[in-house]
Amino acid sequence: MLRLVAGALALTLVVGLTVQAQATQRLRDLVDRSWRGTYDLVVSAPGAAPSSEALSAPLDTAAWTSSADRLSTADLDRIRAVSGVEVAAPLGDLGVRSVANQDAVMIGYPADGSVEGPRAFDLEARVHTDDGLGRRPVLGMDTTLIGYFSDDGPIEDARPLLEDQAVCDPAPPEPGPCTDVELPTLALGPRGRTPEPAQREVPAGTYWAAPWAEPDPQGNRMVVVDAAAEATLLDLGGNTAAADAFRVLAQSSPAGSLSAVVDRLSGAATEEARALVEAKDRLPAHLQILADTTGRSAESLSAVPMLATSVGSAPLSLEVRAKPYREPATRLRIEQAPVDPRDPTGPRGMLGLPTWELPTGGLATQEDVSTSDVSGRFGGLGLGVTVIPVPGLTTGQDPVLSYDSPRLSLVQETRTLTRPTTADGNLAEAAGVETASGTLPGRPEVAVARALPASTSRESAYYAATDDGRRFGTGDAPLLVSVGTLVPEPDTDLAGIAPLLTDVELPTTLVADPDGTPREVRLQPASTGFGLANQMPAAYVDAASAATLGLERPFSTVRVRVADVGEDLTPENLATIDAVAQQLKDAGFAVTTVAASSLSPRQFQVVSYRFDSTDGEAHTGPLGTVRQLGPELAASQRVSAAVGSAGTAQAMTVTALLTGLAGLCILAAARPRRRRAGVLALQGWTRGATVRRHLKEDAPTLMVLALTLAALTAAGATTARIGVEPPLVAVGLGATAVLAAAIVTTAVTAARPTTADTREHATRSTGPARPARTAAALLTRWTARTWPRLLTGAAYRAAVAVGAGLLVAVVLQARREAGTSLLAGAAVAQDLPFRLALGALAAVVGMILLVQLHRVEGDTVRAEAIVLLLAGWSRAKLMVRHLPTLAVEAAVAGLVAGLVLVLLTPAVDLPPVVGAAGLGLLLTLLITLFTRRAQLARAWKGQPA
Repeated sequence: MLRLVAGALALTLVVGLTVQAQATQRLRDLVDRSWRGTYDLVVSAPGAAPSSEALSAPLDTAAWTSSADRLSTADLDRIRAVSGVEVAAPLGDLGVRSVANQDAVMIGYPADGSVEGPRAFDLEARVHTDDGLGRRPVLGMDTTLIGYFSDDGPIEDARPLLEDQAVCDPAPPEPGPCTDVELPTLALGPRGRTPEPAQREVPAGTYWAAPWAEPDPQGNRMVVVDAAAEATLLDLGGNTAAADAFRVLAQSSPAGSLSAVVDRLSGAATEEARALVEAKDRLPAHLQILADTTGRSAESLSAVPMLATSVGSAPLSLEVRAKPYREPATRLRIEQAPVDPRDPTGPRGMLGLPTWELPTGGLATQEDVSTSDVSGRFGGLGLGVTVIPVPGLTTGQDPVLSYDSPRLSLVQETRTLTRPTTADGNLAEAAGVETASGTLPGRPEVAVARALPASTSRESAYYAATDDGRRFGTGDAPLLVSVGTLVPEPDTDLAGIAPLLTDVELPTTLVADPDGTPREVRLQPASTGFGLANQMPAAYVDAASAATLGLERPFSTVRVRVADVGEDLTPENLATIDAVAQQLKDAGFAVTTVAASSLSPRQFQVVSYRFDSTDGEAHTGPLGTVRQLGPELAASQRVSAAVGSAGTAQAMTVTALLTGLAGLCILAAARPRRRRAGVLALQGWTRGATVRRHLKEDAPTLMVLALTLAALTAAGATTARIGVEPPLVAVGLGATAVLAAAIVTTAVTAARPTTADTREHATRSTGPARPARTAAALLTRWTARTWPRLLTGAAYRAAVAVGAGLLVAVVLQARREAGTSLLAGAAVAQDLPFRLALGALAAVVGMILLVQLHRVEGDTVRAEAIVLLLAGWSRAKLMVRHLPTLAVEAAVAGLVAGLVLVLLTPAVDLPPVVGAAGLGLLLTLLITLFTRRAQLARAWKGQPA
């Protein structure tokens, strides 16, 4: 039996060390792979330094782009001049109000001749968003539309017809009607009134498209970056697509004439850059249109390149309802009017425009509805245009629009942004902003003159505009032109990385209502761009264009990557980073070390939020508890220490537990040896001869333990290389040595028979012992015979229960001490299979040792059973006889284990720990019952049923 016990323990030590070495190496690889993101330090103005309380919790990344104390371009140069700074990439929020030369959403009318005659429709257009809590209104417009196209298909240019006297006599510019020319026409105006001809009509495949009205001013949050430095950081982070987009922004910057910007885009790979290059010959006409509206020369318009984003914008849907008029519209005449100066393809001159009359028959009862996704288009800054066909009038093909008419936005106002918080860290609405108005939060409301009456709503803004920036007039306003679209990765794996804020959309989640009711609602960005969940801006502009936008101190923070830092998390690498941080502090900057950080949930209260819905009353009130992700500083060291220590502690617990159980087996095996020693002594064996016999029997067992000692000694010499903690090796060596010493000691002590054994053999030679005649005598005799077995069983079960509870406690403690960061979650999840493997190994070996313990007791159990069966006991009664003993063992073991676990385990972990202990105790009892049944079955063979 001892050979099996020693072999099981040796196997446990070897396998346990191997498992723990693998777990340690995997943890080290995870931490080394994720401890360092693309930058190491966040540098800000001294007044923007986070407090010590803020540093002890996950940081608010919004403060990195929207601090009140800002940095200038000269400050950025000073940071880059510090020795050891490899990359310095700035960030700064910017609010921009602008107006585009054309809408991003147009209405389309079939131009394939499928609709006969001039038709009139009343349209209701409603733009909605969904903030995660429900649908809410953004903009509503009601209009009347008249469309008319010939059966021959769209007429892209009607001037040749108007100038043909055979068709139109007299031809313009002479006065006179021209009612026979079928012009491609869309007319839009307030609902119920005869509309005026639409402006800037464009062909769109099988449709003719026109804007709903003059574009509304739009407000957007942008971020000022150094595009070249940003591309470097993105390359280091493996996001090459985003890096390429920022390289295009750097290539096209700084601000300058539109032709100069387009010339710099030669060879750029973005779709917008290619479109601008292809439309280069038509750009002067577009610029002239803008110059005419601003009263400036085309050469004086300065273009600011920007990089639009495709995520982070509000989810927007456009619902259009169309009711046709019962009768066709009537074209009264074609009036002569100037060619639209905003049409870059038309020569100067006169053009006939139709005048319509609405039918008097009223509207039909039929109503058609369409819903379109206009996210990223409505109010967006990119070049793309979406055409929405009139509901019920489709050609069976999708509208097609190219970038031939690039959208340019004229800047009206720029302001840097801050995100104020209350003294207790809660977040309150900084301002209420009207949707679709272009108003910057904290600035005076913008009065929007609209050709079509419109309804708007209001949204909460959590950014406030500062005085840094400019309000431009028509004589000096720059243009915004998109040179690319950034496509960040939503919810990417960021286990050990402080976010760049330009490569990923971080979630904002409502986790509890104001009354504490749990929720799990992901909040969506606001349509105004300044909401609670607007972590991604609408666009990025290069720092080289900051002066053109009127910014003196454009940067909130600068992310710094330190040079000459290795890949692994070592004290030397951390010291290199700390040295550069100290230099920056000495230069007068505030510095936060974010190397070795990891994103972690941060919760805060939103005490004011604008609620608005399509079917409820608008009001402002508390939103509840919101969760965002922010960097937890020094998370890598915390996770490494917590998970690594837990693994070592678990392995040491398994080793100590199984050593103790093996020791109980050795002690149990000593009693049969002593009985045999008594027999040998009566036969004349000396004690020395008996000892030598025992040692000879134990020689293979001691050899196994010796080999185990040698293996552990070798492992101890290479702990750093194989990833095993020295204390674990020391415990293994100690356990093996103690077990070997116990075997030798037992071999020596078991050679001396006990007085009881001698007396028993003497009694057998002289005659039977006096029978017990009272209950007390029976109990005394039963106790004397069974107490060693009872104590051994209770001790074994208590050890198993305590061990099972401690194994669970170690895992729970590691999870708690590792924190809530994404790295902690990844490390704990990665380490869990190793903990389960060690726990399973301990359970299997522990049960094997328990079976061996029962085998030692087997002869005694069978002998007693045979006597009782001969005395007339039934098999069932014989099984029940063992239940009181097991109950006493379980009660003693449960009491001892409970006391130990209560003393060693935090209260928060007690329920699962006690549950694991109870499961271990139950398992030992089941194994004992099955073993006892097998032992009694041997006694039943040949006996009466």
